[in-house]
Amino acid sequence: MKKLVPYLIIVFTTCILFSPYLLGYVGITPHVGTNDNTDLQIPYRAALQQSLKQLQLPLWEPRISAGFPLLAEGQIGAFHPLNILSALLPVPAYYSVSLNIILTIIISSIGMYLFALNWLSKTDNPNKK
Repeated sequence: MKKLVPYLIIVFTTCILFSPYLLGYVGITPHVGTNDNTDLQIPYRAALQQSLKQLQLPLWEPRISAGFPLLAEGQIGAFHPLNILSALLPVPAYYSVSLNIILTIIISSIGMYLFALNWLSKTDNPNKK
């Protein structure tokens, strides 16, 4: 149980710090003309969700501009495991984007914790490989 405490602290702290996202907050920048979250990520994620729920690859999205190759768009990350997982959840697209942000922060925090543990163990004993 002692080994789980740091991971639980990371998850708990991230959920507290980003609690507005868990409650449905959509991050916007009100002083800028456009917003990547509302103008790019959420519409693309909605199209990705719809395609994946129909078990189709989102090759072409006719509802964006005059037609758009959604699968070729690098920012949607259609094959990224977290994007696929969050797109398949039965939640709206804006909430899917928020969950993806939180999961990414938790995974990177745990990775940094494990990296620091490994690094510290090697500095304590320089002969250890």
